[in-house]
Amino acid sequence: MGDAGAPVGSTVNARVLFVDDSTLVRATAQRMLRARGVACEMMGSLGDVFRAGPDQLSDVAAALLDIELDDGRGTDAAAYLRENFPAMPIAFLTGGADQEDLDRATSYGPIFDKTDVSEAIAWAAAQVASPPPR
Repeated sequence: MGDAGAPVGSTVNARVLFVDDSTLVRATAQRMLRARGVACEMMGSLGDVFRAGPDQLSDVAAALLDIELDDGRGTDAAAYLRENFPAMPIAFLTGGADQEDLDRATSYGPIFDKTDVSEAIAWAAAQVASPPPR
């Protein structure tokens, strides 16, 4: 499972859920989120999201999901999150998904290029700073 810890001195109570099957991408995103004072829950698979369940994810303010995971699609995680947290902002990362996956992802939220996660991290930090009502 992930790391729910916030940086020392952080005043952020909500977390960003980040799901990507690449250890390197997760480590980079975690470092960038923490540098912005944003707590994060890092997961590496669709199964991790389902196993976490709504109780463990109740303080997640926004989700950043890889479209293509080793064990499924990020859009399946988005459907699960939207079912349990209808107002949760969701965005995606991709290094190249097919058009059907891109179309499905777009129905949930923005899509960011995986080769430069900084724009996605800025989006996530903004969501935590101004979370939607639940």
